[in-house]
Amino acid sequence: MKKIVLITDFTPTIDNINGPSALCYYIFKALAKEHEVYIYSTNANKVNGKMLKSSKETFGDKLYIIPRNIIMKVLLWGKTAKLFRYFYPTDLPTLGRYKLPSYVVKDIYKINPDLVVLYPMTMLGPLKQLKKFKSLVIGPDCFALHYIRALSNPCYYKDEKISYALKSIKQNIYLAKKITKFAHKVALVGREDCSLFNTITNSKKAMFLPHPHYTLFEKTINLHKERLKVIVTGNYNEYTDVDVDLMVTSFIDNSSDLKMFDFTFLGKSWGCVVDKLKAYLAVEHKTWVDDYVEELSNYDIQIFPISLGSGTKGKVLDAASTGLLCIGSYIAFENIALRPSESCIWYKKASEIPQLLKEVVEDKGKYQAYAIRARNNVRKYHNVNLAVNQIEALLFDEDSTIDDSVYFSSM
Repeated sequence: MKKIVLITDFTPTIDNINGPSALCYYIFKALAKEHEVYIYSTNANKVNGKMLKSSKETFGDKLYIIPRNIIMKVLLWGKTAKLFRYFYPTDLPTLGRYKLPSYVVKDIYKINPDLVVLYPMTMLGPLKQLKKFKSLVIGPDCFALHYIRALSNPCYYKDEKISYALKSIKQNIYLAKKITKFAHKVALVGREDCSLFNTITNSKKAMFLPHPHYTLFEKTINLHKERLKVIVTGNYNEYTDVDVDLMVTSFIDNSSDLKMFDFTFLGKSWGCVVDKLKAYLAVEHKTWVDDYVEELSNYDIQIFPISLGSGTKGKVLDAASTGLLCIGSYIAFENIALRPSESCIWYKKASEIPQLLKEVVEDKGKYQAYAIRARNNVRKYHNVNLAVNQIEALLFDEDSTIDDSVYFSSM
């Protein structure tokens, strides 16, 4: 049995709460079965009430909440952070200023862990404080990749976000180089993320960590119905706006071919989209559901009109592992164990989506097989034990033997 300490900005929770907090929950819940696990969280995601109680029940007295003290709050808060900019490197992200309280550092030295895991990438301060120990930084993404891709998004020029994107690229390149100097390994949930990180840092420290799926729900996969239910979730924002706009225009132009579908948009920001479509399609808008995965089980198809992003998209994992037929972009499917023309439908332009839906109706048996194959693949290749094995390989100084060729990528 080894000792593993997690330093995290996000209190691990069974579902994502105000940030990507579920990733470490499932990884460390699995690690705790074989190892002695200690978790120190700043609780930047403000977990409280029943959710915090649930996490404490999972990790017991080894979950410590260490809220940022007043000095850290002043250094990191947007309105006061700029007052201290001359005391830190220009390209250091503000969150990179954070340091653990001295009493926490002393506690960790007493534990004498075999591995310290830091999450997310901005935990540069604690990484330096604990440089004596073997360390793993979990990204989860290479954020520079996101902003490099953002430069191809017209909205970044129209909305004058270009300077912000360029500044973010410089900051994340700086952060990656600093992280590499102190960390033994960096785990990222994207293959292209790893490639770019290693290029930026001129190192081989980044390793691909297959993103585990979380909640399983059993449903009968059946596309042989008179009407098929289609859902779109998430938000209408900079990650989706380009492809959503193309999809909506194409939906209106091809509405006569979509009469056998019932569409649902789940999320608060879809109101304007639904308003455009309701005169042409059978469409419903839901702003909130109590149980997301259970809600998914009521649908047959999910569309992922994602035009910007990096890493792995958790909502695609949710849909595929539940048994929905997934239609989406390259960005949506990258780093997921899906294959176009085998287990998912990949569009090259969002305007193709109506035609793809029509093809599903014309060959329901073929696409039902896609959904079944997708569910099996995601449950197999995104099992949390694969991520645990990657971490344990580092822990025991062993070589990782994961076959990353099963994950969708242009590489």
